[in-house]
Amino acid sequence: MKLPVRSQSTQFFERYAAAEEANIRLSFTVYLLGAICVVLVAACVIIALRPRAVHYIPPMAQGGVSYPGNVPLASVQSFSTAWFLDWMNYTPETAAEVYARAFKLMTPAFCARIRARSGEELKKVTEGRIASIFTLAREPQVQEAAGGFKVIFEGDRALYMGKEAMASERLKYVLRVACVQPTESDPYGLAVVDMNKEARDEKNK
Repeated sequence: MKLPVRSQSTQFFERYAAAEEANIRLSFTVYLLGAICVVLVAACVIIALRPRAVHYIPPMAQGGVSYPGNVPLASVQSFSTAWFLDWMNYTPETAAEVYARAFKLMTPAFCARIRARSGEELKKVTEGRIASIFTLAREPQVQEAAGGFKVIFEGDRALYMGKEAMASERLKYVLRVACVQPTESDPYGLAVVDMNKEARDEKNK
């Protein structure tokens, strides 16, 4: 008895169907890989463009002993310099803000004295379009004094009326600073007691 023999045409169609099935699977795999690549590229772009927080790690603090009421001279210099330069540099637009910031870091007696004439001085500054620029000529000198510290500033002050220069001269100021109880408006534990303009020593030009 002879076994049935499949025709060549039947084998051709079976191979064609298998090839078509493999082609469909391959196409599906290619599309899937393409979609995954698109998602990965989009994720990389989003991560690259998204703003990230910058973290500053300060150096390790040095060990030491803290004593209540003992303020380092470097802290007094930093506090006094910031207050003094803010007080001495203003424009008609910023003068009121300068006064408001300065009042918070004054002792009550000094603040009351300055407030009494602040209205008239601010009026002159705004109506006269007066601006003041002060630049330090040397490092401020900090000295211990009765009731606190004495800080000496020396530098050049220029006054302008509008765009026209009115005066420019080398001046010397002495700032007296005292230790006070830290408050919410004055967390530094320091306050300005007084400020005076003194005659400059010609030998230190």
